[in-house]
Amino acid sequence: MALLAGKGKGNVFTPFVLKLLFIMFVVEFVKGALLLTILPVYMAAVLGASAYVIGWTLAVQYIGDNALRTPVGWIIDKIGYRASMVSGVLVTFWRSS
Repeated sequence: MALLAGKGKGNVFTPFVLKLLFIMFVVEFVKGALLLTILPVYMAAVLGASAYVIGWTLAVQYIGDNALRTPVGWIIDKIGYRASMVSGVLVTFWRSS
């Protein structure tokens, strides 16, 4: 209960972490929306890709995304939640610029 109340050493729900979670939620939401709506249309109309290629592209992206979740969970266990969240946000901003 101390975890939810904001008391104790293992507090996850600080305002800082909540802000980071919100930023990462928005990034993942926009990425998913763009990936499922714009990318298939772009690949078909501009690149002339077939439905087979578009399907495999989406499948490989999701396989890669899920394959990286296990190592990231291990990193969170080893270096901590706050450090991994900050590094994730920094990598997101670095990659988007």
